[in-house]
Amino acid sequence: MKHHVKVYCDFFGYIDHSEIVCEMCLNPANDVHHIEPRQMGGSKLKDVIENLFGLCREHHDLCEHGGVSREEQKQIHLSFMKAFKAKWVTVRDIARGIANKTIK
Repeated sequence: MKHHVKVYCDFFGYIDHSEIVCEMCLNPANDVHHIEPRQMGGSKLKDVIENLFGLCREHHDLCEHGGVSREEQKQIHLSFMKAFKAKWVTVRDIARGIANKTIK
């Protein structure tokens, strides 16, 4: 398992990366995206939970190509983390709350 995926799984309590959901749509996530890119060489300095964003392929492509600004990505991700820290029942409940705009 890649270091950044392990950091993400450890924070959210996932046993396996296949459990990760897209923080934007609740579908299974294919990628753990770096909000601030690691750049060439793969620096692990960007492998911190505040910079790691679980995304499905569609939303990963959208974020990578400017369809969602980095600031918007940070806001969505921080809302997701805030709800998790507030001890929502499941990660899916967190994502539903964000999608329904009940979590800010």
